[in-house]
Amino acid sequence: MKNKNIAVSIIFLSLISANACALTKNFTFEVVSGGETTKETMMVKHETYSTQVTRTEQSNERQVIKLKGKTKITGVTYFDKDGKEKISVKYDYKNALVCVDGVKKKNFKLTERTFDARALFYMLGCVYPKNGGEFDITLLQSWGPRAIDMYFKDMGVETIEIMGSAVKARKYEMGLLGAIESTIWPHKYYYWYDAVDRRILKFTGRNEDGKIETIELTGYSEEI
Repeated sequence: MKNKNIAVSIIFLSLISANACALTKNFTFEVVSGGETTKETMMVKHETYSTQVTRTEQSNERQVIKLKGKTKITGVTYFDKDGKEKISVKYDYKNALVCVDGVKKKNFKLTERTFDARALFYMLGCVYPKNGGEFDITLLQSWGPRAIDMYFKDMGVETIEIMGSAVKARKYEMGLLGAIESTIWPHKYYYWYDAVDRRILKFTGRNEDGKIETIELTGYSEEI
C-alpha cells in the first residue's frame, strides 16, 4: 500500500510540474490590406509535450493549430465567426498525407515542410534557414484547397521600428518555385522575426486579390 501511495504521489507531482511549465504568448497585430485596417491576435500556448496556436481575426473567425511538441503539426481547424467548424486539416504522418475536409475533401502529399498558411507565422519562427540559407516549403491553402511549392530564403539582419522602438530583425523572402509559376505570380512575400527571441514582427506581401497586405506586431505579452 505504501508503494502504491508513493506511485500516486509521483504521478500527481508530475502533473503539477507539467502544468507549471505551461507558457502562453499573446500577440496583437495591425493588419492593413487594400487601405483597410483591422486587428488580429495570435495566442501560442506551450505545454510540456504539446503546443496550441490560435489566430483570431477581427471578424472573430479563428484558426486553431495543434502541434506535438513545438514543431510537429497534427491538425488545423478553421472556425467561422459563430464558432462553427468549417475546415478540418489532419496530418497523417503514417501515410505521409495531409487530409483537408472543407468546401471539398482532398488529400495532399506530406513533405518535410508542409505548412498550413495560417500556421506560417508560428512555424517559420521555429523552422528557418540559417545565415543566408534557403529551403523549400509546401504552402497549404486549406480554403482552396491547394498546395503551392515555395522557397523561403534568409535575407540577413536589418533594423526596423516596431511599437516605437528600433529592433534588430532577421528578414526572409518567400516566393513561388518554378519558372512558369513565378512568371504568372512574380510577387514576393517578406517576413521579419526578432533576431534574438524569434518573435514574428512584421509581414508584407500581396494577397490573393493582388492587394498589398502588411501585418505588424502592436502588442506582446507572456504569462505562465
